[in-house]
Amino acid sequence: MGPRDYRRILSVIDNNAGAGEKNMMMDLNSNALTDSVKQSFKIINQQVISVFSLQGGVGKTTLAFNLAFYLKDLCKLKILVIDLNFSEGKSDLSLALGLPETPNLSCYIERITDDYDAFLGSILSLKKFNIDFIQPPLSIFQSDKFGVDMLDNLIYHARNEYNFIIADIPYRYDNISLEMLNLSTVLIFLMFPSPGAFGRIESLKRLLQGTQKKGIIINNVFGLSDFYSDAIIDDLEIPVLCSIPFIGNEKKNFLRAGKLRTGILDLQKEMPGLAGKVLQ
Repeated sequence: MGPRDYRRILSVIDNNAGAGEKNMMMDLNSNALTDSVKQSFKIINQQVISVFSLQGGVGKTTLAFNLAFYLKDLCKLKILVIDLNFSEGKSDLSLALGLPETPNLSCYIERITDDYDAFLGSILSLKKFNIDFIQPPLSIFQSDKFGVDMLDNLIYHARNEYNFIIADIPYRYDNISLEMLNLSTVLIFLMFPSPGAFGRIESLKRLLQGTQKKGIIINNVFGLSDFYSDAIIDDLEIPVLCSIPFIGNEKKNFLRAGKLRTGILDLQKEMPGLAGKVLQ
């Protein structure tokens, strides 16, 4: 099967049971669930969730990992985080978690003819978090080799292995970012409460499929002015899933796995409500 065949297969897969997707009954006795979340959904359909921002420094990497960190406790779910923030050296998430340089996406790129084995070889298992992770390549030279067909192939294999795939997508309008957005079943737009961000979302909508679930998260963790109105939100026709409130320095905590303290801000208080809206 060639790379373009994977794209055609992905184009007909939806959120329903079947088509090789992993769907699971939720453990409604899980201590991780609030009553409101328990009432929202009983069956977990496989989801490919992309977290995207239309401005830099808004916290999408923090949000993506917090969502994965929360979802892993719902029941025995398999979760894969894909970091598509290509740069020289380690990514912000890799640095915050203190991860080794390999394996990373280069292991997949350089062994692409090995197909499924190359996919497995690119995955770093974060055993302390019960999350699997694909790091970006360590150089722009390597990431430039990663094409749309490779991405389609990667997501095809991931959908046969994982219940949730969460992609952290950079603020770019390149082919990889747009393809990942259009391969997703759920799009989360993270933004500061500013007028420019709303305008950019309106422009981006023209490049997206109409069938995906979409939602906006307003991040006011830094205490910026609350600029947005119901009228603007109504015009976008994309619901606001939640608003992350201002968190003063004295109240900031960081995610932990046992004794391991990460460099990732703890937003777990906001995750039950977000998960309920994204997954219901």
